[in-house]
Amino acid sequence: MKATPEFVDKLRDTMEDIEVTINDFKQQQKKIFETLLYEENNTNHEIEIAMARIETISSSTTLANSKSKVPKQAQSTNLPPEVKDFEKYVSQFGNQGGWDDYDHSTFLKIRNKMKGKPTFIRLAVENIPGRSYEDIKDHEQWYRRFCELRDAKKTAILEWKLNKENEKEAHLMLKTTEDEDMKKKIQREKEQREEIEREKKKKELQDWKARKAEQTRLELEEIERTEMRKRKLKEKEQLKMAEIRDAARERLQMKKDERERERWRLEAEQEERRALKAEQTQMEIARFQLRDQKVLEQKQKQKQRKEEEVKERAERLRKAKAKIKLESDRNRLYQPTDAWIQRNKQRDQDKSDKPSVIRLPHRAVPNWRQGL
Repeated sequence: MKATPEFVDKLRDTMEDIEVTINDFKQQQKKIFETLLYEENNTNHEIEIAMARIETISSSTTLANSKSKVPKQAQSTNLPPEVKDFEKYVSQFGNQGGWDDYDHSTFLKIRNKMKGKPTFIRLAVENIPGRSYEDIKDHEQWYRRFCELRDAKKTAILEWKLNKENEKEAHLMLKTTEDEDMKKKIQREKEQREEIEREKKKKELQDWKARKAEQTRLELEEIERTEMRKRKLKEKEQLKMAEIRDAARERLQMKKDERERERWRLEAEQEERRALKAEQTQMEIARFQLRDQKVLEQKQKQKQRKEEEVKERAERLRKAKAKIKLESDRNRLYQPTDAWIQRNKQRDQDKSDKPSVIRLPHRAVPNWRQGL
């Protein structure tokens, strides 16, 4: 590619745009990094405060758990009597009253369908094989008792949970009054730690601002030095481009003069070739005319010979027709030709060679059905 002035100017503009874009990108990344650093410091500060809170809460919950622990055996002995009755009933008769899964599920399906009416027992006797009327009646009594104990158990559990919640709330009220002094002490210690942390963060922020100001000053100085280097580089490039333009103009003028001399030489050669070609053309025209005249004479002679041959052939044909006499026979037109006779003989022979029995295709019989 030639180093034209337009190309060099375009390349210089592109390089300047790229440099400006890179500097902008650096400034943006720098701002993002500073924001992230500030957020990181704030996050660390919040994490430290949260850890202190967790330590205080964990110490208070440990103390509360040590006071409120109750042995599992004691809890199991404090169960409501309804729960004990239900568990005793289930351990004695099972969850299905001694029946298997199929019979019990069928019994429940029929009972729910009939909504517990006494007439469902007869329907259950018909649908549950192996169970008599008495068996189903006894199972119905067992199931009613099972439902009563189960409902009583649910009600007792709800009441027990409510009582526990009330006891827990009362215990929390007592615990709140007892731990109030401890909380005040923890709050004072927490405020002291936060004050120390604030002073520390304040000092770090002042140091960071000082470093930031120094860094900004250094960056401004670097930008000024960069701008100065750019100006010097631009002046140097302008001088270089002026020299390149002068050299390009000189080369362009030399090429223009050389093209002009080449054009004159080519025009003289073309004129000489045109004169030579015109002379050759005249000679070729005379040669072609002589050749065409000879070819025309030959064609005329050939045409004359063909006409004479046609006349002679017509005269011979006329003389031959005059000597031949033919008589017309209409009967020969209705007689078969030898080819027709041979074709009929071949057709009759083909018919006699064909078998007389017509064989129709049929389905094959499988091996396992042959002989049946």
